[in-house]
Amino acid sequence: MRIYTIPNVITYIRIALVFPILYCLFEEKIILTIIFFVIAAVSDFIDGYIARKFNQKSEVGSIIDPFADRLLLNSTLITLGAKGWIPNILWITVMLRDLVLVIDSLYIFCATHNFEIKPSLYGKTCTLFQIFTVVLVLIDKLNISLYDKHLLAFCIYMAIILAVISLIDYLTKGVKIVKNNKVKM
Repeated sequence: MRIYTIPNVITYIRIALVFPILYCLFEEKIILTIIFFVIAAVSDFIDGYIARKFNQKSEVGSIIDPFADRLLLNSTLITLGAKGWIPNILWITVMLRDLVLVIDSLYIFCATHNFEIKPSLYGKTCTLFQIFTVVLVLIDKLNISLYDKHLLAFCIYMAIILAVISLIDYLTKGVKIVKNNKVKM
C-alpha cells in the first residue's frame, strides 16, 4: 500500500490547509482566506492530474482525496453559514449529501468488501460549483465589484441542485454495485 506518493503528499497538505483557512475565515482575514482556499482547491486538481499522468494512483489516495475535499468544503461552508454569509440550505444540503454518501459507502464496503470510490461527473461539477461559491462569497466580503451578484446566486443554486443530483446518482450506482455482487439489501 503506497502512502507517500506525490499526489498523497499534496492531499495531506490540502488537509493541513483547512486549519489556516478556518482561522483566517474566523478572523475575517479575507485575502489570506482566499489565497489559502484557492491553493487548496487547485491542489485537488493537481494531485489528481499527477496520479493519473504518472501512474501514482493508490488505494490510500482514493480514500484520503475525497476526504480532504469534503473536509475543506464542508468546514468552509459551515463556517460561511455560521457567519450568515451563505444561505443555510446550501451547507445543510451539502452536509446531508455527504453524510448519506459516507453511510452508503460504508454499507457497500460491508456488503461487497470493495472500497472503490469513483467520482461522477455530477459530483465533480458539484464540487466545482461549491468552490466557485466559496471564492465568490469571499470576494464579495472584500466589498469590490468584480462580478455580477447574480453569478453568486447562480453558483449557490447550482451547488444545491448538483448536490441532490449527485446524491441520487451515487445512490443509484451503489444499488447497482450491491445487486451485481448478489448481496441482499
